[in-house]
Amino acid sequence: MGPGIEVEQNESFGLARIGLEYEYEIGTDFYLMPTLFYDQRFDGYSTTTIGLGLGFKL
Repeated sequence: MGPGIEVEQNESFGLARIGLEYEYEIGTDFYLMPTLFYDQRFDGYSTTTIGLGLGFKL
């Protein structure tokens, strides 16, 4: 959770972000990372992001 800035070519916007992320191990070398983020811009617009990451341990 925290403040941030969305940067566009002609304008920038302040925002607040809250999110969740977790890491699930798959065997000994791989892991999955489901994520959920909510961004609330100070000008009234909001965005919800859902993601799934795949990682490999070296």
